[in-house]
Amino acid sequence: MGSTRFPFIGRFGPSGETRISLATRTAGLLTLDLRFDLWQGTDSLTGAVSNARWFAELVANRSTFNSKTKPAPQAGRYTLVMPGSLEEPEQPGGDGYAIVTVASSGDVRVAGSLADGTKFSIAPVLVNHDWCPLYISLYGSQGFLRGWINFSNAPVQDPAGNFTWLKPPRITRGPYPNGFALQVNAIGAAYVPPGSHQPVISLQGGYLEFMGGSLPEAIDEELLVDPNNKLQLAPGSLDYIVFSLQTGVFRGTFKASPDSVKTSFSGVVLQRIGAGGGYFLQNGKSSLVKIGSKL
Repeated sequence: MGSTRFPFIGRFGPSGETRISLATRTAGLLTLDLRFDLWQGTDSLTGAVSNARWFAELVANRSTFNSKTKPAPQAGRYTLVMPGSLEEPEQPGGDGYAIVTVASSGDVRVAGSLADGTKFSIAPVLVNHDWCPLYISLYGSQGFLRGWINFSNAPVQDPAGNFTWLKPPRITRGPYPNGFALQVNAIGAAYVPPGSHQPVISLQGGYLEFMGGSLPEAIDEELLVDPNNKLQLAPGSLDYIVFSLQTGVFRGTFKASPDSVKTSFSGVVLQRIGAGGGYFLQNGKSSLVKIGSKL
């Protein structure tokens, strides 16, 4: 629970049910009621976990993929953008992002950065054919990011996600010390590292835009990516930008005005969509950086 693990041992009866009592130092006496589905073929385990103060339902799903006998059709690389909101000043306005790698075994690797600068990584598995559960403990186990990534957008299988992101108040490290609770609808796309003479992202009238935070107005810069992934930058606020061809992550710096200090930004491209999103931190606020096409 949270970042704490409680090992236990038990045995299921003929009906697929069991009850386990588990004494812990931090959560008191836990009671686990578990039930295997032996008849409906759902490959699931349901039940509940409780102590003297609370009760929570439990659902577990079986991972059914095998790299040799039943490889996952979703195997590959993906990028994921988690949009923020520029309309709420007490919430992150930039886009968080993640790199998602699915192995043929159904094992998944998710690593990225939330829009308040919090880095994360987790290694779940695919369940129920095209769902990936996500629970990441944050802020010293006081907050979390939880939800599901789904790969059922046939035929391209671009992922989408729905997450709850909680930062409780009075966490002074990082921006937004008053905390927040957000529902985040993530957008994803398959990512293929570009080969020779292939751009990392195809743009028609490409632009890079910075907006929100303490910027008096949005900054819009022309962005041209040639087939060899050489960037052609017009003179302006953008200092530099680089793309990781293996992951689709981009990073760079810009200046809000000629006399201001450089501000770092980062994000990912959504390759198939021809867009990208990320964030930058400035004066204790998370703000948006966006890549897109004007044509």
